[in-house]
Amino acid sequence: MVRRRNRVFAAVVVAAAGCGEILGLGDPQVGVDARPPDAEVTGPPDAEVSGPPDAIPRGTVEVTVFSQFGPGVPQSGVTVVFVEPDGKLAARVLSDGDGKASATLTSGGSVTMARLGISTSLVTILGVEAGDHLLLGAPPANDSTATQTVAVTFVRTSHPRTLLRTTCGASANVLAPGTVASVPMQRWCDHTPRDLILEASDDAGTSSLYNVLLRQEGGNVSAPANGWKAGDTGQLMLTAVPAEVKSVNVVRFLRSGGNVLFFSFLPSAVDTAGRAAFMIPVEPALIAGDDMLVVTRFFGDPTLGPAQIVRERDNVNASHGVDVASALIPWVYGPKLDVATRTLHWTQTGTGEIDAMVADMGYSRTDGSGDHLFSWRVIAPTSNGTLVLPDLPPELGDIEPKAGDAVVGHPALYLIRHGDETYTQLRQHLDRDAAIFNTNANTPLSSKLTVSEFVCGRGCSIPTPP
Repeated sequence: MVRRRNRVFAAVVVAAAGCGEILGLGDPQVGVDARPPDAEVTGPPDAEVSGPPDAIPRGTVEVTVFSQFGPGVPQSGVTVVFVEPDGKLAARVLSDGDGKASATLTSGGSVTMARLGISTSLVTILGVEAGDHLLLGAPPANDSTATQTVAVTFVRTSHPRTLLRTTCGASANVLAPGTVASVPMQRWCDHTPRDLILEASDDAGTSSLYNVLLRQEGGNVSAPANGWKAGDTGQLMLTAVPAEVKSVNVVRFLRSGGNVLFFSFLPSAVDTAGRAAFMIPVEPALIAGDDMLVVTRFFGDPTLGPAQIVRERDNVNASHGVDVASALIPWVYGPKLDVATRTLHWTQTGTGEIDAMVADMGYSRTDGSGDHLFSWRVIAPTSNGTLVLPDLPPELGDIEPKAGDAVVGHPALYLIRHGDETYTQLRQHLDRDAAIFNTNANTPLSSKLTVSEFVCGRGCSIPTPP
């Protein structure tokens, strides 16, 4: 694997359940093999260590833990362990009332958040550097405070179904003779002045007209009767398509206020049929807004289940081009966790630089104290197809996978190349930023983001490799 801008770290990594995250139950001292009381245990004195000019930096690493059940709410009492590059425990700390835990650590070490209990949830970040501030847990919930209901009065056209599209969603279809469409707005998605769009369509949904109302103030707006126009026919042009790409689909997000979706278009998947270059026609649709985010999803062999998602910002226009060979990164599929050796294996093909890797796994155990569930996510800067899970300090108890444990579902894998951020920035927030993994997420982006993934959730029919 070619590395770009990343410090050389130990390639030790792993994962949390492919069938959904198994959450911990706070940090109770139950259901886990015996361990010391959960009080703070510190390692070496919290002081800077001097040395020769080329010594590995050493300094404070801070973690903020957020609750899984109260999104965006800092959580106290969660165990955080700081481990030196040589595997020695630097500190074991409980998060305080602000969800914070910190310790002095040598760059290249790791940090693990452990929600311990009958259901245990672990997140490990490798390649941590002095000065890092890591965010772990659920992201903040959207502010749903009502701002204003936007109502648009319009003159009906020949198209009997009319929608009002806003940054906070769309209205119900206006079918009756009435000529007002409205949408209640919320603080998280309401950007003023507002861009508003009326979309009128025929009963068959095969023809649409649009009335674009840009930079509107206030809650009551009138649409000009002569403002209706047909959409623009466009295309997605794909070039240098490798043979391993079997099908493609595309979603186009038009954006207002910087990063907020107010219109999208999704055509059906297209079979590439081994063609090195081809065009996907975009049916007549609206061209408006500040810019657009084009999300192109590439599928590999359907019997193996790999996929890659390329998100890219572009000017608002009817066409978009993707040089597929340069956009793609390695494909991943067939992950298998060997609990006896604590090793994750998968098949990885192709080339391309990556900035980060995330692997999720789940396993279960039955012993004299009952049934236990474990999930583990590891975030790392690189991968090569075989990763050994890191050793956790014995102070956390007997929570690592071992012979006799059962694997829960398929491990999930994500390779990430981010045009805006290197691993140094990504590791700070990657655990909280689930939008990076979401296929059609309307994520803030200045350039291009590629995610190569194997995700096989509930009802997955792809067999686990032998």
